[in-house]
Amino acid sequence: QEVAPSTLFEERTHRAPPAPKMVEVSPGEYMRLRGAHETRESIKNDFFAPCLCVGCGLEIFCIQDASYVICPTCKTIGSLWGSADVWNQDGGVGLGFTIEDLEVMQWDCINEHRSHKDESYH
Repeated sequence: QEVAPSTLFEERTHRAPPAPKMVEVSPGEYMRLRGAHETRESIKNDFFAPCLCVGCGLEIFCIQDASYVICPTCKTIGSLWGSADVWNQDGGVGLGFTIEDLEVMQWDCINEHRSHKDESYH
């Protein structure tokens, strides 16, 4: 008899697996928040897209397949591709980031890659 992975997690840690964080995108409609780790991975994999904040007009970036994006400046939640009901409703809510944030995170990824490369030579 196989045991479900979540049951194994609960047995080993004595707690339930963490629930995904949810964000209310319209009254009574909640979607999964795609957090910092997932955002960083999207940058590593060049899987992000530019968009404009519907609140302040700032050009920002977000995980490419998100349905909604949170502006890092004004905190407005807007549809990533204009009308989310026409696009990917399962994409969740991505964290928006500025061009300056992108540059910092890309350098972090480069430096992390270099340090792993250096470790493999020793």
